[in-house]
Amino acid sequence: MKWFARLVAPEAHDQWQMPPVTYYLIRMVDACAPAFIRASDAETRLLAPRLRKIRIDRPIYICGIARAGTTITLELVSRHPDTGTHFYTHMPVPYLPYWWPKMEATLPLPPMPAVERVHKDGLMVTKDSPEAVEEAFWQKFFPHLHDESQLNPLTEQTRHSRFEPFYRSHIQKLLLSQNRPRYVVKNNYNFTRLAYLHKLFPDARFVLVVRHPVHHIASLMKQHRLFTEMAANDPKAARVMKTVGHREFGVDVSLINTRGDGLIGRIRDFWAKGENVKGWALYWASVYEFVADQLETNPGVKNNAIVVRYEDLCADSAGTIDRILEHTGLASEPFFDIRAEYIRKLSPPRYYRPNFTDGELADIREATRDVAARFGYTE
Repeated sequence: MKWFARLVAPEAHDQWQMPPVTYYLIRMVDACAPAFIRASDAETRLLAPRLRKIRIDRPIYICGIARAGTTITLELVSRHPDTGTHFYTHMPVPYLPYWWPKMEATLPLPPMPAVERVHKDGLMVTKDSPEAVEEAFWQKFFPHLHDESQLNPLTEQTRHSRFEPFYRSHIQKLLLSQNRPRYVVKNNYNFTRLAYLHKLFPDARFVLVVRHPVHHIASLMKQHRLFTEMAANDPKAARVMKTVGHREFGVDVSLINTRGDGLIGRIRDFWAKGENVKGWALYWASVYEFVADQLETNPGVKNNAIVVRYEDLCADSAGTIDRILEHTGLASEPFFDIRAEYIRKLSPPRYYRPNFTDGELADIREATRDVAARFGYTE
C-alpha cells in the first residue's frame, strides 16, 4: 500500500519529490473545481445541523511575505489545543475539509517518517504538519489574485456572494472535523486581504510577520533558486505549486501587485538584467509599505493586528510568544510545555548566511530604508 502514502504525503521520502499519483490527483481536483465546490455544498448541507452549533470565534490569520517566519509561527500556534488548521493531508482535496480527512484516515497507510521540506530550511514535515492550503480555492473564486497586470488586494468594498458562504462553512467544517474552537491559518497572500477579512470577521486576529530586509531578501533569493532548480528537475512539482497557489518562488513566481504604478514591471526588468537584489528589495518595500499603510489607515485592521518581527521571535522567544497568545486570546496555561519547547528551539537560521556585496547592501538600504523604519529596523 505504499502508493497510498505517496497519494497523501508527497514529502514522505528521504529526498523530496512529487509522487505521480499525488500530482494527478491535485491536477484532477483543480480541473474539476466547480464539481468539488458543489461537493462542498453537499458536505455543508449534510452537516448543517452540526455546523449551526459552530461559531467562528476570532479566526487567527498569520501572514507576511514568504520566508518571513510565517511557517514556524503557524507551527507554534497550531500546537495550541484550542486551534484547528489545515495540514499537508488537506492539500490534494482542499474543498472537503470534513470528508477528505475521514476518507484518508480509512486508508491502510504505512508509517511516514518526517522529512525536511522542499525549502531545505531545516523544518521537518509529515502529512500531519500544518500547511498553507487556502490559496487553492481563493484563486478559484478570485481569478485576478495572481494576475500581475491587475491590482491584487481585496478591500472592505469587495463582495462575493458565492465565496463568502463557502468560506464560512469551510472554516466551520474544519473546526468540526478537528473538534477545535479556533481557526488558525497561514496564507502569505492574506496580507493583501486584511480589510476584506476584517469585514467578514470583525473579531479576526491578524499576526503580521516581518523580517529584516537584508536577511529576508537573502532567503527569498535562495528559495527562488531552489524552486527554479526543482522545476528543471521535476516539472510536475512546479505545476503543482502553481495549482495549489504556492507561487512565491520559481519559474511560475507571481508577484503581488499592491500599487498599480508599473512597479512589478520594473522588478521584472531588474531580474531580466540580472539585478536580482534590486528587484527583490523593491518587492519587499512595496509589500510591507502596503501593510504599514493598512495599519495606519484602517482602524479595524490596526486594532486587530499584531506585528511580529522574526528577529524578536528568535531573540526574545518567551516575550514574543506571550504577545501572540495575549493578542489572539489563546489561553497560556495549556500551552506551557509547548511554549517552553519553542523557547528552546527558536533561533536564527544557521543553514545559510547573506553574502551580498557592499553595492548590493547599499541597494537594499536605498530601496527599503523608509519602509523598514516603520517596523523598527533602523540599520
